[in-house]
Amino acid sequence: MSTASPTRSSDPRVPPGPSRPKNPLRRVVPARRDRLAGMTDLRRHFGGAVRFPVGPLWFYLFTDPDLTQEVLVAKADDFELGRMHRAMTAIAGDGLFSSTGDLHRRQRRIVQPAFHRSAIRTYVAQIEHSTTQMLDGWVGVDRVELVDEMTLLTLDVVTDTILGGERLDDADAMYDRMAVGVDRLDKMLTPLGPLLTRLPSRSNRAFDTAMSELRASIEALIARRREEGREGEDAMWALLTATDEDGAPLPDELIRDELITLALAGQETTAIALCWTLWLVSQNPDVEERLAEEAEAVLSNGGLGGDAMERLPWARQCLEEGMRLYPPAWVVSRTAARDTTVGDWDVPKGANVFTSPWVTHRDPAIWPDPERFDPERFHPEAIAVRHRFAYFPFGGGVRKCVGSALAMVEGTIALAMIVRRYRLRWAGGPPPSTNAQLTLRPSGPVWISVEPRTA
Repeated sequence: MSTASPTRSSDPRVPPGPSRPKNPLRRVVPARRDRLAGMTDLRRHFGGAVRFPVGPLWFYLFTDPDLTQEVLVAKADDFELGRMHRAMTAIAGDGLFSSTGDLHRRQRRIVQPAFHRSAIRTYVAQIEHSTTQMLDGWVGVDRVELVDEMTLLTLDVVTDTILGGERLDDADAMYDRMAVGVDRLDKMLTPLGPLLTRLPSRSNRAFDTAMSELRASIEALIARRREEGREGEDAMWALLTATDEDGAPLPDELIRDELITLALAGQETTAIALCWTLWLVSQNPDVEERLAEEAEAVLSNGGLGGDAMERLPWARQCLEEGMRLYPPAWVVSRTAARDTTVGDWDVPKGANVFTSPWVTHRDPAIWPDPERFDPERFHPEAIAVRHRFAYFPFGGGVRKCVGSALAMVEGTIALAMIVRRYRLRWAGGPPPSTNAQLTLRPSGPVWISVEPRTA
């Protein structure tokens, strides 16, 4: 990273960090391809609390676990949603990711039952079925591309768990439309993004068309389900039967926004977590063989039932370690709602504040040999002695991902079933690089050789 000269403000309550470059075109934190390295270098040079300039603005990066907990939990009321969440309204309107205040609390209360332990237990058979269908499609092929395969798998699971099995008439196009939205979000997070996304450009027109089609598809599902009146434990049914404070049904527009939010979050983050974890497992044969042995012992006697996490501890540990190294939500943004403090540092009203799972999860002061893939880090005894915000792939506090438990169950089951049936090996070429957009996607295709373990 190219930084301006390091400085510590004359005010002892301002965090240390790089000074503002004399050349206004020079970046302190690099562009998209180097965001992760830039934030990691800030932590390395200045510690767990950093102030750094971006153009005329000052940004604050808190990666120490105690300070992260302050921002997300202890002083959560001092912070509003950051630019990333506000930008999400272009895709999902007032969905759970971007809503605030009483609306957010009411929405979370409505959809929470769809992600309770009892509801998740009913989804296990659907997850197993979807994974089996995917694996059957691998028969007779030498290699598979993980990004596409995991995306299609998680989209199928989302259809069952979020949409109650309601199938989109144009399901194949749904992911493409979401991808257009994610790309737009990335542009909106650049300094000139709010201006560029208002121009009458071809890409902006493509975004408007994609979002219009996505909303129309979800609205058609809502109308069909409302007409059928089919009950279920899924999020769509919870929203359709919910009422507002006056006892009136929720408007279809709000239900649509919520379903888009849940579908995007549930599909995108789990697919990315599985993709990175499978790639890491393919590089570590000893880890893979232990995973295959556990899966065979558990799955050879029939279905998992509702206690998948308890019966597949090594698979869970592998997934958690994968998300430590490659957290799908690599940064969490907030804006100070008032003058406040974080630790010993003053944070003025309006300041842009970041916490970063990517940086904290790779901090050598917390994680010895942090670049190494080691699922033993997530043995229960190791977890018990670690700060709760040394690891936070799903965020924290009142805005922690509502579907985190479902994502863990889905990812654990899929990982175990995949490795039980196939031996994975890296198909060659350069290793995948990261693309830090809204989520931490691989920058290109991830090809893995698959060898059947059984006839």
